[in-house]
Amino acid sequence: MTEKKFFGEDKEYQKGLLTDEKAGYNSYYVTDTPTLNTDTKHTYFTTRGSDGASTDVKKGWAGNNLNDWVNNNASFAVGEAYIPQAKLVIEAMHQKIAEMRTKAPNATMSMTGHSLGTMVTIQAVANLPAGDIEKIDKVILFQGPDARESINKMSRQAQANIQRLEEQGKIGIMST
Repeated sequence: MTEKKFFGEDKEYQKGLLTDEKAGYNSYYVTDTPTLNTDTKHTYFTTRGSDGASTDVKKGWAGNNLNDWVNNNASFAVGEAYIPQAKLVIEAMHQKIAEMRTKAPNATMSMTGHSLGTMVTIQAVANLPAGDIEKIDKVILFQGPDARESINKMSRQAQANIQRLEEQGKIGIMST
C-alpha cells in the first residue's frame, strides 16, 4: 500500500490479512503440517505486542511506533477501550477459522499474544462469531494487562464467548 504525500516521498506500507504496518499490527499463523489440509490437527495464531517507542522525527508517526503506544496502548490504559488492532485481528482470525473449516475441518486453533498482543487477542476472541469459538483450543496470554473491564463493556455475545472459554478452561494468563 502506498501513502501519497503532498510533500516529500510517498511512503510504502505493508498491509494484508496478518499485517498492517501503519496500524502497528502483526500476527503470525502456523500449522502442525506443511500446509493446511485434512492432516492438520492444530493451528496457532499469535499477535505480537508493541514495539519500543522512539522519538526519531525523521521516521514519522508510524516509524516511531507511536501508533502502538497512542492509538492502542493508551486508549486501553485510559479508558479500557476496544482497541483498533483488535478489529483487524477479528477479521484475520475469522478468515483463518473459515479456511480451517474447509481445508482442515478437524483442526483447532490456539491463540496467543504478549503485552499489547494480549489485549488485542482477548478482545478479538471475545468478538468472534459464536460459531468460531468451538474451533478454539486455547487462548494463552503473556504479560499483558487484565482486559476484563474492556470485555465487560462489550456486547453480551462477547462476554458470553469469554465466559464459555473460561468455563472450559481454555484461557490461560501468564505473568511475571
